[in-house]
Amino acid sequence: MSSPCASCAEKGTSCCTGTQILLTSGDVKRITAVLLRNDYFHFEKADEDYLDPGDDPIWIRITIKSDGTRRVVKRSGERHCSLLGPAGCRLALEERPLVCRLYPVAYTTDWIDGIDPSCPIAHAARPDELLNLIGTTRTDARRWHRMLMNELFSEYDDTVYCGNETTASPSD
Repeated sequence: MSSPCASCAEKGTSCCTGTQILLTSGDVKRITAVLLRNDYFHFEKADEDYLDPGDDPIWIRITIKSDGTRRVVKRSGERHCSLLGPAGCRLALEERPLVCRLYPVAYTTDWIDGIDPSCPIAHAARPDELLNLIGTTRTDARRWHRMLMNELFSEYDDTVYCGNETTASPSD
């Protein structure tokens, strides 16, 4: 039996399609060590729908450079993630970009905020059951969220990224 994520990938409707997948410098180091190449990412202008800060204006400042670009996984002509295979991600869970490990967990820079309702299986189960279905736990989500925020804030430099306020690193 395939995972819900693999089922979506098989149908061509996965969260890895049509979306920019943000990479931290830590992601790049981890993925490059596995792939033994670094041609899978580039900097590209942030998608228009990404520019609405919603309830987390800090996120935009720490993920988009002053020229409007961000480091993302390259996409195919059909806008599929270049790391996506027919049955899901080609990378093992602990090798994937942190934002991919976290999905469908919704979060801000400060906290985990539930499950993203745009995930096709978001309403199929309670949050803990859903995490179990996709092979993760609340503990993993918290750990990956801390890693993501630590890596993003360690890269943050107000001379490079948008905004000119300095922001304290979020608490664990």
